[in-house]
Amino acid sequence: MLESDILWRPEFNTPENQYRDFFELWLRMAKNISQSGQPVILFGAGFAVPSNMKPVRERRCFLDKSTISRWFVRMMCWLTACGGVDLASGTR
Repeated sequence: MLESDILWRPEFNTPENQYRDFFELWLRMAKNISQSGQPVILFGAGFAVPSNMKPVRERRCFLDKSTISRWFVRMMCWLTACGGVDLASGTR
């Protein structure tokens, strides 16, 4: 699980190109971690905004949004069934 804000730097503040360098960096890193066999969950502002992600080259290596949504729901149901997470309170 990765939080995208830890790599934010002023040079990534480029709204004129939808912060493309920032998203390229993160998706490249997530792709490389994933290729080592580790699952990757990336949290951060802007990753769910289609206009931010559409021009990013590394996006081709990831599932589309609807597939990810279905996977996330299944994961949360599994965690709840295993007693891992209480969805109502967000606690373990």
